[in-house]
Amino acid sequence: MSDENALSIFKQKVQKIIKADHVGHAYIIEAHDSESAFNAGVYFANELLKAGGGVESDNVIKVSGDGKNSNIKVEKIDDLKNRLLKRPLSGKYMIALIEGADKMNSQSQNKLLKVLEEPIIGTVVILTTNLSEALLPTIKSRCGFIKCGIAECGETQQLDIVYLENLTCYIDKLLRGEPYFQIKPVIEKIANKDIAKHDLIKGLEFCEMFLRNKMLDLFVLDKNISENITVTDESLNIYTNFKEPDLEDVYAKQSIIGDHIRKMEIAKNSIYRDFNRLNTIKALTLDILDRIDVEGKN
Repeated sequence: MSDENALSIFKQKVQKIIKADHVGHAYIIEAHDSESAFNAGVYFANELLKAGGGVESDNVIKVSGDGKNSNIKVEKIDDLKNRLLKRPLSGKYMIALIEGADKMNSQSQNKLLKVLEEPIIGTVVILTTNLSEALLPTIKSRCGFIKCGIAECGETQQLDIVYLENLTCYIDKLLRGEPYFQIKPVIEKIANKDIAKHDLIKGLEFCEMFLRNKMLDLFVLDKNISENITVTDESLNIYTNFKEPDLEDVYAKQSIIGDHIRKMEIAKNSIYRDFNRLNTIKALTLDILDRIDVEGKN
């Protein structure tokens, strides 16, 4: 994909989010290099300003690193948190634009997590990075994810088509909340010992990216599912079956998906460390089914 095409697709995604007039409270924008990621974040922030009014000096707070390694210290996140509490003189959005979010140390990231856990209405946090793997899973699970010029599902095209079909079947049954005994045969196919470890991890990344796409769909109120997977809309009613949602409703559903994503991250880490793959996928499945069951009864 050319840089021009990648940028065009990114801009279409941003316009789709803004046009829905239901912007989420946090996004991660990732590109191949930090400069491209930051430029994409600036574009997003500017488009939010156009849509919601206001001026950059009042409505946009930029955070970047200092020093040789451009580290973002916890004091900067503290300052950001305090500034976000103040409403701008005009405009709909208060925007925090964090350049090189991967440069935050664990203390800074945990401080930012507090901001993401208690979102302020009208606040949008944009994290730009070329290394999203450096971000805490708890942060990633609370953000919409937009990739600029990077394949949406990693290198899933390199996976065997039959394996992809099994993954599709797995996530379809999982999000339908089907009984465990109906999902178990697919789990055994996914966790087969003959499947290379890196392919299993790649498969879980495929499922995780699908969930991240659904999180974005919640923000834009779009029931069209990802082009990377074929699942009926009925299988996603637990996430999408609402007509006129308010922010509280969207955040609640985002929290459900965020929990699922964190469980996927834990499972990937376990597989990487050579834990029993079958038991790992079983535990992942049961955890997600338990959450779906609880939410479905409320």
